Formats: sequence, C-alpha cells, structure tokens
Amino acid sequence: MKESFYIDRGFNDFEEFAEVLRSWNIRINQLQPGKPINRLRQLSTGNLQLAFASFTGRTHQLGDAPPGRTIALCADQNTELVWRKKQVSTDELMIFPTGSELDVVTRNTVNNLFTITMPDDMLASRFRGGARDVYDTMLAKHELLRLPSHEFHKIRSLCQNYLQAIDHQPKLFRSHVFLSAMEEKLLFTLSQALLSSDNTLWKPAKKSVRNPWKKIEETLETTLNTPIKVSELSQSTGISERSLLRLFHKRFGLSPKAYLNRVRLCGVRHELKNSSIKVPISDVANNWGFWHMGQFAADYRKFFAELPSTTRGQF
Repeated sequence: MKESFYIDRGFNDFEEFAEVLRSWNIRINQLQPGKPINRLRQLSTGNLQLAFASFTGRTHQLGDAPPGRTIALCADQNTELVWRKKQVSTDELMIFPTGSELDVVTRNTVNNLFTITMPDDMLASRFRGGARDVYDTMLAKHELLRLPSHEFHKIRSLCQNYLQAIDHQPKLFRSHVFLSAMEEKLLFTLSQALLSSDNTLWKPAKKSVRNPWKKIEETLETTLNTPIKVSELSQSTGISERSLLRLFHKRFGLSPKAYLNRVRLCGVRHELKNSSIKVPISDVANNWGFWHMGQFAADYRKFFAELPSTTRGQF
C-alpha cells in the first residue's frame, strides 16, 4: 500500500496552475480574459484518491487520463462541463475509459469537480456473477452515466463530507481507521449507484457516423503556431464555415477565430514565463503567429490584465 497524503493548494496565477498540470501530462489553455483563481485538493488513502478541482471561467484541458479507473462528477449544480465532446448534466457520472485521452472544457464562471481514482480491479471486485457482466459492459460502452438523483447525491455528499472532515481535523489523513472507512464507503456507494442506473444504459451506444472533431484537431495540432484562418480550416477539413462555427460554439462557447487566438496567447505567455533564454518578445509573438505587435500587446493586456513585458519581468 502506498503512503497516504493530503494536498490543498490554491493558484492565483494561471501559468503556475498550468505548470502543475503539465507535470501530470495535462495541457490546459485559458479561454477567458482575466486572472483566474484555481484550487486543487487531493486526499489519498494510498489505494484510492479523492480529488477536488476548482476552475475559474472557460478552460480547455487535454492530456492523459490518470492510470487505473477514474470516475468524476460535478461538485455543484452550477458547474458546466463538456467532457470528451459531450455536454455533462450535473447528475451524471463521467467514467474515464482506461487508457483514454483527457478532454475537458469548463464553461461557467466557477467550475467544481470531484474525481475518484483507484486501481481498476479495486472497484471491479465489488461485482460478482451477473453483476460483474453488467459492470464490464456498462463501463466498456458508456462514458457518461445518469444516476437516480438520490444515488448521485450520496456520492457527491460523501466526497464533500470527507474533504470537510480533513478541513476540521487535518491530521485525519494519517488515520488508518478514517482512511479505511473512506475507502469502504466510497467503493460501496459507487458500486450500488452503478447498479442502480437505468438498464437501457447497459446497451451498446450507437456509433457516430462521422466525427468531425478528429479532422479539426489533427489540423489544429499541425498549425498551432500559424494564424490559420477559419476559411483555411474549413478548406483543410472539408467542413463548412457555418458548421465550424456551430461546433466551436457548442463545445467552447467561442468562435473558431476566438478559440485559436486565445490558445496562441496562452502559448506566448507560457514561453515568456518559462524560457531560460531572454528571446525578444516580438520573436516569441511571431513564433505564435502574431505579427502586428501593437495589436498583439493590446490583446495580451486585455486577456491577461498585464503587458507581455510585465509577464517577462516577473521571472
């Protein structure tokens, strides 16, 4: 059994927050102007990890899902997420497919999320006989599971209660009795909730005839440093500009042009804060496709509430 631990850390600087996520192979881009305040909390029993993350405003996260089995849920009714290109209701569990890619868009003013991560066999062992077949089918075919309200709230309340208990008595994370009880209660409640979900969810999901995002993401990945126009993106992907506008608004709440501009601004800020070589700001901006320096500086200041030179001067 690994050692238990508890971490509670707030971030007033988005790039500092992004750097922590990068260490977990997660890339996050800020899609909304301002200086967001984010928070990460992790409580680990050694086997099972309960985490709480608070994201301010619109962000887009891409990367690797944690090893093992991860189940996530919105921590409140106001959180608005698009997870793996699916809109998440606040009474649905997000089931991370093993070995899958992480893809999360946060869209509300403040977005709060609980995640529970454990070895895959730790939860699977709770299901016997026919129930194990149901479990295997359910998790293999579905990434979102809608639960009866009372079952969903049991899970949410447990997550809240265990973290609140640590707030009141921080030394509890070293208590074997507390951690064992937490493991048992979470696993029991999760297993009961999964079996209570609608039987229609056990049927294989219909395969999408066409996934337009695959071609869009491939194109964006190869042109990230280039100020690609929407017309060029449309031509490259074979998707009409009107359809692109609809797809981006549905997923990010932004136009394709606004999304691409904000991702590139985040790229500039990351380089200004983390480059060990004092490359001229204009060169960094040019590298990310910004050629009009006056407009770039104005956009940067509006988005991050500081000038590029201020960002560079802080480090």
